[in-house]
Amino acid sequence: MNFSGIITITTDFGSRDGYLGAMKGAILQTNASLHLVDISHDIPAQDIAHAGHVLAISVPHFPAGTVHLAVIDPSVGTQRGVLLAEIDGQFLVAPDNGLVTELLQGAQESVCRHVPASLWPQGSVSATFHGRDVFAPLAALLASGRFDPSECGEPITPVCLRTPLREVREDFVIGEIVGSDRFGNARTSLRESDVRFTSPHVAVEGMGGIPWVRTYADAPDGSLVALVGSSGWVEVAVVGGSAMDEHALEQGQTVRVAGEVDLLGV
Repeated sequence: MNFSGIITITTDFGSRDGYLGAMKGAILQTNASLHLVDISHDIPAQDIAHAGHVLAISVPHFPAGTVHLAVIDPSVGTQRGVLLAEIDGQFLVAPDNGLVTELLQGAQESVCRHVPASLWPQGSVSATFHGRDVFAPLAALLASGRFDPSECGEPITPVCLRTPLREVREDFVIGEIVGSDRFGNARTSLRESDVRFTSPHVAVEGMGGIPWVRTYADAPDGSLVALVGSSGWVEVAVVGGSAMDEHALEQGQTVRVAGEVDLLGV
């Protein structure tokens, strides 16, 4: 495998403390010529599902052979596995806690393995900072071509998060709100390909019908709308505002899309 020499980093560390800097230092100690790219460090603390979505919309846009280092690790120091995943020509180094769930759902080819402790980098390993002492050096060795994934043994089935509601029927599709972005747009579990109706009608549990638009500018400021976001998922948004805040939307609320208004009961 030809590695790109790129390592992306995704964490819930924020920028206030020195944790991210320490992780980057550990990478560069191994190979100072690697190119480091920050995807996000504003993941809500310990929010594995949100981080998984951030990875799913970012990872496919990098060159083949890129190593993606993701550390959202509520169970650091426990027996949870250290995951090395190859997904459609990209590599991911992360705790095995469900981070790869969404990436795997859209993958054509994937192989996941656990890195045994015997292959972890030598030296002192903090029980509370595997990101610096385990994941970062492993990612650096991998991106440098100095670590062979096949050394990790047989493929495994990684931990996966609960599959969100996504039910496709002849007359309607039904899903749920699974998260939001910083603009307050509510992302649903429905994909663009699910919305096959000529004139879609949308409803959210506890609310009336929501107009379907192609882009935000198709409705006046303050309008509640539904559309397909840039990552290919159906979203509910407020033009110029926050749908999550202004309409008190929550994860788990049911979303129904139909071709006829009378099929919208949720």
